[in-house]
Amino acid sequence: ISRIKTNNKIDPTAVLVPPYFLGTGCVLGPDVIVGPSTIIHDHVTIEKGSKIEHSIVEQGTKVGASSHLHKCVVSEGCTLEQQVTVEKLGVIGSHATLGEGSVVKAGARVGPRIEISPKEVVNDFRYPISVSQLMDPHVQSLALNEKEKTVYIHLKIVGEQTLDGLCNVLDLNPEETKALIENLIQKEVIIQYGDNPTLLALKSQTGI
Repeated sequence: ISRIKTNNKIDPTAVLVPPYFLGTGCVLGPDVIVGPSTIIHDHVTIEKGSKIEHSIVEQGTKVGASSHLHKCVVSEGCTLEQQVTVEKLGVIGSHATLGEGSVVKAGARVGPRIEISPKEVVNDFRYPISVSQLMDPHVQSLALNEKEKTVYIHLKIVGEQTLDGLCNVLDLNPEETKALIENLIQKEVIIQYGDNPTLLALKSQTGI
């Protein structure tokens, strides 16, 4: 199912590949490709020759010319300069800036309001604080493997509460995701996102 809201400016050479969602007040420049499986929220500008596929771009973000976003999430109010690449499972926090020619490698994270220099390659987690500081003291004392840490950090920051959403963003199959959630529960990991008991919400969907 594809949907386009109102007041958009779409160049005649831009291509929308279903399924997609395009919010209101968006600008799509020449030779832009959006889709498949892509959600573009309100007031997003996508400049000439950029390609966005299997991704989510939140409101007020600018994507510079000749950029490529693939299976990633870009939060609201971000500025991506020209020729930026965000690879599979990359997550860009709100109001971040990615300089011209920068690359966010597969699985990397850029935190809110972080500035990435032109041509810089990001292959880790860039947050105002370190990843270890994001982990509660109780969790730091546990022997979590790398996949468990990735799930924990994602849930703590993003608050994903659907099993399908977690599978898609982290590129995990349902059985592997269920096993990771079960391991975290058995290790008595508690993840709070706002007032929502994230892990318990996921547990109810797994049949654990």
